[in-house]
Amino acid sequence: MSNKLYALATISLMAGCFYILLTTPSKKQDQLGNILTAEAKADAPDEALLFEFMKTRDPVTGRVPRERLEFARQVQLQKFARQQSSGMRGPVPDVNWAERGPDSVGGRTRAMLYDRSDPTFKKVWAGGVGGGLWYTNDITAANVNWQKVSDTFNNLAVTAIAKSDNIMFFGTGEGWNNQDAIRGNGIWRSLDGGVTWEHMLSTKNNPVFHYVQDMAFITPISGGCMPGDLRIAATTRTGGVQLSLDTGKTWTKVLGAGVGGATIDAGADLEQEYYYIFATLGLYGQGGGGIFRSCDGQNWDKVYQATADEERIDLSVHYQMAHVAYAVVQQLQGGVRKIKKIMKTEEITPPPSPPTLPVWNTLSLPSWCDNGTINNVDYTRGQGWYDLIVAVQPIFMNHQNAFIGGVDMFKTSNSGGGWTQISQWATGCAGIPFVHADIHNIIFRPDGMGGYLFNDMLVATDGGIFRSTDGGNTFSARNKTYNVTQFYSCALHPTDPNYFLAGTQDNGTRKFTTAGMNKTTNIYTSDHDGGFCHIDQDDAMRQITSATYNNYFISTNGGSSFTYTSRNNRGLFINPTDFDNINNILYCGDAGGQFYRWTNPFSGNDTAIVSVSAFNGAQITHVRVSPTVNNRVYFGLSNGAIVQLDNAHTGTSLTGVVIRPEIGVGHMVSSIAIAKANESRMLVTYSNYGITSIYESSPGLGGSLNWTSVEGDLPDMPVRWAMFDPRNNDWAILATEMGIWSTNDLNGGGTDWEPTNNSFANTRVDMLEYRASDGTLAAVTHGRGLFTTIIPAAAIPVTLIDFRGQLKGNNVNLSWETATEQGNRGFDVERSSDGTRFNRIGFVAGTGNSNIIRHYIFEDKEIAQQLNYYRLKQLNDDGKYEYSRTILIKHPVTNNASFTVLNNPFRNALDLQFGAVMQSNGEIRLVDIKGQVVMKWSGRFQPGTRMRLQVPSRVAAGLYVVQLLVSNRQYSILARKE
Repeated sequence: MSNKLYALATISLMAGCFYILLTTPSKKQDQLGNILTAEAKADAPDEALLFEFMKTRDPVTGRVPRERLEFARQVQLQKFARQQSSGMRGPVPDVNWAERGPDSVGGRTRAMLYDRSDPTFKKVWAGGVGGGLWYTNDITAANVNWQKVSDTFNNLAVTAIAKSDNIMFFGTGEGWNNQDAIRGNGIWRSLDGGVTWEHMLSTKNNPVFHYVQDMAFITPISGGCMPGDLRIAATTRTGGVQLSLDTGKTWTKVLGAGVGGATIDAGADLEQEYYYIFATLGLYGQGGGGIFRSCDGQNWDKVYQATADEERIDLSVHYQMAHVAYAVVQQLQGGVRKIKKIMKTEEITPPPSPPTLPVWNTLSLPSWCDNGTINNVDYTRGQGWYDLIVAVQPIFMNHQNAFIGGVDMFKTSNSGGGWTQISQWATGCAGIPFVHADIHNIIFRPDGMGGYLFNDMLVATDGGIFRSTDGGNTFSARNKTYNVTQFYSCALHPTDPNYFLAGTQDNGTRKFTTAGMNKTTNIYTSDHDGGFCHIDQDDAMRQITSATYNNYFISTNGGSSFTYTSRNNRGLFINPTDFDNINNILYCGDAGGQFYRWTNPFSGNDTAIVSVSAFNGAQITHVRVSPTVNNRVYFGLSNGAIVQLDNAHTGTSLTGVVIRPEIGVGHMVSSIAIAKANESRMLVTYSNYGITSIYESSPGLGGSLNWTSVEGDLPDMPVRWAMFDPRNNDWAILATEMGIWSTNDLNGGGTDWEPTNNSFANTRVDMLEYRASDGTLAAVTHGRGLFTTIIPAAAIPVTLIDFRGQLKGNNVNLSWETATEQGNRGFDVERSSDGTRFNRIGFVAGTGNSNIIRHYIFEDKEIAQQLNYYRLKQLNDDGKYEYSRTILIKHPVTNNASFTVLNNPFRNALDLQFGAVMQSNGEIRLVDIKGQVVMKWSGRFQPGTRMRLQVPSRVAAGLYVVQLLVSNRQYSILARKE
């Protein structure tokens, strides 16, 4: 999509958000309340999508360049290869992840397929749009056992699956224009029924296949109009319908703008029934497509012409009678994308003559019970561009029954003369079974005789997969072990190793209580988006979770029950908060220029809206309570700034101190990490593409902070969270758009970041949370659930706070501090001119054992070269050792002359810098004003090096000529001795 269209889409999203806020009806008092109802993702995805768009867009282009993730993936693969060849698994040792689930909650699923190679027709394939490809061998089992195919595909956004005998394909990239969609990278193929997979090179890194909407085989049928060979078709967002005649090796556009009678390239639905394959064109922002039919996938006939206001169309054709079809049509009207009509035709003519446009009869729209309110006729609630499905019930020689889905599902038994609601995502509609909101797909179980068990159906939703065996009268979730949940946040219990709270996209806030990968419970009865969570680390009976904006759930009984309270409808969609465990204050994002403070949320309503002048009108995107300074809070802002606020617990109009200046609009601070025992050392991360993502602070003048980029070689991708490794302040761990990355040397522009995906899914990670009591580190992914690891105690029991250096004259002064020491024998100081080969230049004795901050200094009295790399080798009494980070101290070259005197005037030594001198033997002479040589040195000279020559004490003060004689040439400099 062009930048202009992208901007228009964003404006339309915003308009849709306000429309939903104004029109969503209230719920009963015992439910979430009207604010939460309006904001719940199950009602309207627009707010969540806009939130994600703003967090990740490139500030320069104004778009989200997901194509850059492919470069990041290539960097990741290269680093994995180097790690494997060297026998390493990433720079931060002993971090091995375990999957924790949940094993009972699904996530957004669009692709499902019954495997007809299974004679029992119990095997089902499914794809999570952020969780990859899965299968179960028995969808009918009481406890379904799903198996992930691989977490190492370089794209886990599976959106389409097709299979014919042992040939199988899946396509990637959710192309319905929801801003949280993951961009795909083409199509994968298996020739052995899904055991092994290959990435089809013709689609890899090919923009046409960034978003594959649907796939279908065109199977040869004797006596029909189908071709004699097996063909595979795919609809794409920007390339129309693509056809392959050689099982995916090459592809050709056969239907789209200028081809097959079409005028747009926005491919959507594919249906293969009977002798024919059907395709629909039209997507968000691209109307005027239609419905097309083909016998061979190459020659297409139009069977419905969409008007300009008609965008997405979904189609279903009866499996025996291909002249009978149902369609649902979404339109853009008054800035809202809602359902326009449901259609049916029985007049699609058979070949050989090209069909004329059949008559499509407009059917009645259903009366929808929405959160207890009846008679809402737009059952998609303005989001038909996102979730829209129709399916003819495959009854033998009967086309009267059909299902439609948007937010909820409906069924007709009289060709659309009337509709019955058969599912609801929220309570309030008596007698209607629960199925998660946002219906994306409906399929039926084959019967082995060319037909279907037409009452046995699977439904794909934003909450995973549901099954009905009675034609939609009852449903059961089929999500056991199908871990494709999309998390935003988590909180760790201070003592219980298996208790976590974690907020999800559209599946509420999940409570983990058991070891391993097991079932979780929702802390409230209704699904919604779950935001930030907090457990009071001083009293775990007190817990806080959130929905969207400033809407919260409070527990005072250890999570046994939660009470909902709506504070206000401001802040971000997933609103950043942090809890002060000492003073029991919740600090929250709010409108621009202010924050929301809730003192003791467990027992009262002491709240305040606090304006802060230093915010400069920007909005809060991250909150971090100081771990060491009472009532100090750090706020990260939407303009890239960080504001330190002391005495944040009182007042309603505060000033604040900007400790990290503004970068500009569109630079969203995603996290602030504070080093152990050193509050002047921080990491700040940004989640936008196209900018420097990670900065580290160090002490500046007058209490200020200096900020240095430590992005190093990290690829351009959103960084969503950072933390210092608790074992060493020079180590850091990142949560990124592509898994976990880490470093064992925070070293400015030279920082080397390595992927640390040991036993971890290659997917987006939103947050990292650490519990010091047992070393548990939790990582929440947006597509593969929750993972944890135990970080072992530091191998060397010395906590190094900082290590730095400063050029003083021609010498280098080094200094460092430790927070704690156990058995510390001391430090070898090592220096290098290239950052690779180090030599020991000195030793500083350690304290041995200490629990207070200790200061150390070392002066390198050798003349500093142009590049001077230093590191510490900390030595323990038991013979173990550990290296610090490497620092670089530069001594700038003064000019490009053959040589210069660096310390002019000089005293007891001459410090010389050699520039463009030839590599050769030569001589240095010190000549007085009488022409007498008072000092002489002979040796070999190297360009770009430095040298210190001691001057004898007998040489008196005065003017001298320093002469360089090399390669039969003489160079002279006038210098003074003091």
